Amino acid sequence: MWACLATLATLAIEVPRALQLMSSVDLISTVLLVTGLICVARRVPGARIFVLAWLALLIGGSLLALRNFGLIPSNFVTVNAMQIGLAMEMLLLSLGLAARFNQLKRLQEEAQKQALAAALQQEKVLEQRVAERPEALAEANARLEAQAMQDPLTGLADDLARQMGSFRL
Repeated sequence: MWACLATLATLAIEVPRALQLMSSVDLISTVLLVTGLICVARRVPGARIFVLAWLALLIGGSLLALRNFGLIPSNFVTVNAMQIGLAMEMLLLSLGLAARFNQLKRLQEEAQKQALAAALQQEKVLEQRVAERPEALAEANARLEAQAMQDPLTGLADDLARQMGSFRL
C-alpha cells in the first residue's frame, strides 16, 4: 500500500526526489527479507532460494539508492544495479520453481508406487479368497449331502435316501 502511495507521489515531485523516495521504499521493503529469514529458520521448503533471490534484488536496489543519494559514484554497475538485481532474482526464483516442480513430481511418483503396491496386495488377497471359495463350496455341499442322508429327528441314516441312492446306481 505504501509503495503504491510512494509511486503516485513521484508524479507530483521532481525526478531526483522521486528517485530518492522510491529508493527509500526499496530500503523499507526489507521486511520481506526478515520474513524470509524467519521461514529459513523454520526450515520452510524454498525459503533459502527466496531469501537469496530477494537479497539479489535488495542489493541491486540498495546500490541504486546509494547512487541516487550521491553516496557512491555513478558507473555502469550502480546505474544498472536494479536491473541486474532483478535479473538475478528472476533467475533464482525460476530455479526455485523448477526445484519445487521436481519435488512435487517425486512425491507424485512415490504416491503412485504406493498405490500400485497397495493394489497388488489387494489383488493377492482377492486371489486367495477366490482360491478358498471352491473349497468352502465343496465342504458345504458335502455337509448338505450328509444331512440329506440323515433323518433330522432320529439322526439315523434315512432308508429312503439309501434306497434312492441304490436306484441311481
